[in-house]
Amino acid sequence: MLQSPDFDGQFDYAPYQEYAASGQRRYSNVMSGDWAYRKSYQTQITQDPSTHGAMLVPIIAGADKTTVSIATGQNDFHPLYMSIGNVHNNRFQKVIALYLRV
Repeated sequence: MLQSPDFDGQFDYAPYQEYAASGQRRYSNVMSGDWAYRKSYQTQITQDPSTHGAMLVPIIAGADKTTVSIATGQNDFHPLYMSIGNVHNNRFQKVIALYLRV
């Protein structure tokens, strides 16, 4: 993923806090949220020298039921979507042609 040009400029290596010119906090991606910031900067993990240089990689999973009818009746599918929280939200909206039928 890190070497793919599809993710160039669309990946956060560390949590961050972003503010508008008015001083109001802006939330745009997982890594701009309070949870990611607290996990990276306000936990005992940050005090442990063996974890210095490590990167927080939150796992995001979701599922959605969809009904497909192809001349034989209705079939229900429950696709599972997975990604990591370092990727910007606009990348989540892209359809990736990779699936595993279970």
